[in-house]
Amino acid sequence: MDQETLERFLSDLPMGWVKYLETVGSTNNFASRWVKEGALDFSLVIANEQTAGKGRLGRKWVTLPDSALAFSLILKNPFPEQSVPNAFIPRITGLGALAVCTAIQKDYQLPVNIKWSNDLLIDGHKIGGILAEARWRGDELTAIILGIGINITSDSIPQGYSLNYPAGALEQYTGCSVDRLQLLVSVLREINHWRALLQENVFIDAWERNLAYKNEWVGVFQGNGHNDVPIYEGRILGLNPDGALRLGLWDGKEKSVYAGDIRIRPVDMLLK
Repeated sequence: MDQETLERFLSDLPMGWVKYLETVGSTNNFASRWVKEGALDFSLVIANEQTAGKGRLGRKWVTLPDSALAFSLILKNPFPEQSVPNAFIPRITGLGALAVCTAIQKDYQLPVNIKWSNDLLIDGHKIGGILAEARWRGDELTAIILGIGINITSDSIPQGYSLNYPAGALEQYTGCSVDRLQLLVSVLREINHWRALLQENVFIDAWERNLAYKNEWVGVFQGNGHNDVPIYEGRILGLNPDGALRLGLWDGKEKSVYAGDIRIRPVDMLLK
């Protein structure tokens, strides 16, 4: 991959600024600087190697060269039809997750699903993640940076790395090599498609259809997930219009969850 090849592959997409980096600390941090410099909508920064990649809850990871698809996309004015309620911003995380999910399903016919709110799973193993970061000027939302990382080869899973969830890589399931540029184009096309539907019920419906553990009992853990006691236990019912997770609790009530780490609890630990 190089700058010229990248631009050629993206020539039929409505791109803003495009930058290929051989190595970077974090593509999201690079994109954040671009926002301050006036980057256009749908500007993209992609790196072959990340030395300080960013995840939710302050997690960091290293992306080894040639092992993963790691990029950040700048979305300006993602909710053009209305003033933006803060509650709708989490839909951007769903946008990234749904785009990756549907792109892989179409290109490789693999059963990818979304572990709410930002992880991509195949066969219960995490193969990718999403980090959406909002940028504000006072009360005005100026941009959202959508960071996406997809494990491609087994080298993308660092040995001895402390994981809160079993990890996998896409090529472990495809049975063939994965062209990172082709996958990038597919994901960007899906983002462009679903972005136009971001405020519609069809978007939430599609996100909900691809949820992992739908109708299963899960534990919701607060913070970094190392606490063994969940703050909630319940059955995943679906999503609210704002993208919050709907849980059915043991007492028959429903709970809307806006943040947390989802981990499956063994059935025998959930039986009362």
